[in-house]
Amino acid sequence: MKKKMLIATMACVMLFVGCGSNDAKDSNDASTTTEVTSNEQTDDASDIVEEQVDTTNDVDTDATSSNVDLKDYSDQMIEEYGGKLEDNLASALNTSVEVVDDEFSTDVTLCDGAIEIIGSDNGTGFFIEQTKKIDGFSIYGVSIGMSKDDAVKALEEQGLKEDSGDTTYYAIDADDFYITFETEGDTVSEIKFTKCYDAGE
Repeated sequence: MKKKMLIATMACVMLFVGCGSNDAKDSNDASTTTEVTSNEQTDDASDIVEEQVDTTNDVDTDATSSNVDLKDYSDQMIEEYGGKLEDNLASALNTSVEVVDDEFSTDVTLCDGAIEIIGSDNGTGFFIEQTKKIDGFSIYGVSIGMSKDDAVKALEEQGLKEDSGDTTYYAIDADDFYITFETEGDTVSEIKFTKCYDAGE
């Protein structure tokens, strides 16, 4: 009888945990269920409840805790060119798109202005500029706050090579996109991704 009550109680707990939070990721629910199921066969109810609590406390539902790198979105275009890059990045970063109209173009910001997406005024591409640190976000492995040497190393590991014109930039094919960054002292303080667009493509 005690064992049947224990199983019934655990079924209610699993149902409550599985349905209680719409914010938790499916994988987190699965790991909680796996832990509970693997301990269901013991006769000590405190072990089961203890294990459930420990597993639940390890769950991290912060969407920006997973790494988001612009590299994974570099083949996408902004809305001005028929794409959904702004919306897709906002979704990945668990933020909203804010539209800023100015005299020459419509710009978009994400993460309270930490990322700005700017269309070029002559229709040849767009810029994504990051000016504030965002945990878990990088542009081809470079994030604000890292050292200049680490930034160069990260870009080179992604296959980008240093080149110079009026400024130093990093690219695989500069006619597709290139990356520049600024430093304060030896620390990256700003990163800019420039995507080129040819209307004849």
